[in-house]
Amino acid sequence: RHLDKGRVVVLAGGVGRTGVSTDFAAAQAAWELGAVAILKGTKVEGIFDKDPKKYNDAQFLPEITYNDVIAQRLKVMDDAAFSYARDKFKMPTHVFNIFTKGNLSRVVHGEKVGSVIR
Repeated sequence: RHLDKGRVVVLAGGVGRTGVSTDFAAAQAAWELGAVAILKGTKVEGIFDKDPKKYNDAQFLPEITYNDVIAQRLKVMDDAAFSYARDKFKMPTHVFNIFTKGNLSRVVHGEKVGSVIR
């Protein structure tokens, strides 16, 4: 009902099944609801070529494809969630630092924050 009225709907949680990640649950729920994007709030500014908490030379990737995330084995979300999002509805996934004040609002309003997977 809220989506039909053009409102933003935030979902949180998993499906309560062993072996099914919250990432996969988010992708599945997004597909079932006909969402326009998946928003993945995390502890870092977006996607990097390697863990920025461990490597000072990690390179920020503002935009990347689902296939490249999987091929490069970047551990942002699990492979099953990425494959599902890529294959089911081809919607973008926005990855951003949820702990930076205002980032969620910025992403929802279309500002370039973090990384986008297409």
